[in-house]
Amino acid sequence: MQYQLVNTDNNQEFINQFGIAKLNATNKAREEKARAEEEKNKGNGNININIDNSSKGPQQQVAAYVPGKKRVSKLTYVLLAFFLGGLGAHKFYSGKTLMGVLYLVFCWTYIPALIALVEGIIAITKKADADGCIYM
Repeated sequence: MQYQLVNTDNNQEFINQFGIAKLNATNKAREEKARAEEEKNKGNGNININIDNSSKGPQQQVAAYVPGKKRVSKLTYVLLAFFLGGLGAHKFYSGKTLMGVLYLVFCWTYIPALIALVEGIIAITKKADADGCIYM
């Protein structure tokens, strides 16, 4: 019986005159090895965890980056504005150091305290993200 060698994608097959294919011995060995590996991995205590993060439930609000603004805790900012706002503590906290220094320099006039009171009220009315932070 004569066989013809045919190269397929990954396998070499010998095809006889009737069109019946015989797998090459090396390909057969690879398949058996892969099958044995699958059997070995079955039931060996491995735990597969599939997590689906698709948005089926309520959407969680995610805060986006706002250029030129710093993300600060709403509660901390408001408390600093009300109690130490005349000294500019809320400005230092929000990363506006120059404004904080100006509040310190002019604290004797009580004008920074009035401005801080207004800024505290404005901060209270801002909507916080899921972490309780606002952008200032």
